[in-house]
Amino acid sequence: MPDNVRSVFNSLSKAGEQAYLVGGSVRDLLSERTPVDWDLATTATPKRITEIFSRVIPTGIAHGTVTVLVGSDALEVTTLRGDGAYTDGRHPDSVVFIKDIEGDLARRDFTINAMAWEPEERILHDPFGGRDDLAAKLLRAVGDPVARFTEDGLRVMRAARFAATLDFDIEKKTLEAIPVGAPKLVKISIERRRDELLKTLKARAPSRGLLVMKKFGMFDRLIDEVHNLQDDQDEPARGKWKQTVRRVDLCPAENALRLAALLFDATSRQQKPFKSLRLDKKTHKKASRLLGVGKIDYRSDWSDAQIRRFLCDTGVDIALDIITLWKADLRAGNEDCQIADELVDRVKRAMNSGDPIVAKDLCVDGDDLMRDLELLPGPHLGNLLERLLSHVIDHPEDNEKSKLIDMARRML
Repeated sequence: MPDNVRSVFNSLSKAGEQAYLVGGSVRDLLSERTPVDWDLATTATPKRITEIFSRVIPTGIAHGTVTVLVGSDALEVTTLRGDGAYTDGRHPDSVVFIKDIEGDLARRDFTINAMAWEPEERILHDPFGGRDDLAAKLLRAVGDPVARFTEDGLRVMRAARFAATLDFDIEKKTLEAIPVGAPKLVKISIERRRDELLKTLKARAPSRGLLVMKKFGMFDRLIDEVHNLQDDQDEPARGKWKQTVRRVDLCPAENALRLAALLFDATSRQQKPFKSLRLDKKTHKKASRLLGVGKIDYRSDWSDAQIRRFLCDTGVDIALDIITLWKADLRAGNEDCQIADELVDRVKRAMNSGDPIVAKDLCVDGDDLMRDLELLPGPHLGNLLERLLSHVIDHPEDNEKSKLIDMARRML
């Protein structure tokens, strides 16, 4: 454990409280992965935790969770608890603080997340067989899977996500309970569902989770273009969906690329699905640009000028990603992708050639045009520069200041 995490354990122990490492951190350590988060459970109540530590944020104090700040780390510390009914399909109506670690583990979603490590005594608490399921690469709900999924609607998406990110099979009864819990997803915010989708897309092969999400309607109201694909009704559509998820798998694990791969066919190049996901601006913009190009009609007989124009139209910053997406689509459809590799080589050569591709590569700018041609500021300057760029893309040898000024004068 990192020193800051260990110091929290030591402080709780000195105060006479028992503390445990719980959840994903235990699962990751047993899988020989470095945990992303270090979550602690303790017998100390939130009030007692605030007495023990000087820097505490009451992040989820109604449910027994506070965030303890230690150095540069923020650690979630939750009081051992039992949950009441989940009438809102997301949070328990009430919680009761307990002293029993196994009672706390019983409220968790999957057996692999229902383990606790007691560092002082070096004891692994595993009342539901999570370690065996971890070894068997099996995702199993704690106790009654129907109860677990109807308590918290997001758990069905978490099942799909873990199947993908851990490369696990979903245990039979757990899988059979997903249709019962899936309708509860409508009570979960778009942002929380989006986050589960994005975590799934980070997997080595997201298809494992995406197939589960599609089969049980988890894209409903999240990305309607995917949800409305009738893959279960007719063979061609089913084959198209399999090609879609294979395309996603073949793209690098980057959110914008994999979102564009997911919606490459389903959206008809629309941008509305990205708005419904409420993505951050950077991801939204890039994914929309990637989808805006679609399939590429490149042929080997393209001239160097056509390669430069392709770069100008798509954007130098995103051109290689666009080709990556196209190549993934070709491979997903079992088509020859050598043509895509050829385009990558030619694009890289054009980018390194020094030949003009975008307006900033011109040997003149708006200030030059205003000064030498006695023009006033305005949109006409941009239009003039675009016309000059269009010419030098075809004739890079004309990218000289005097030539461009004379050319601009004639254009005027």
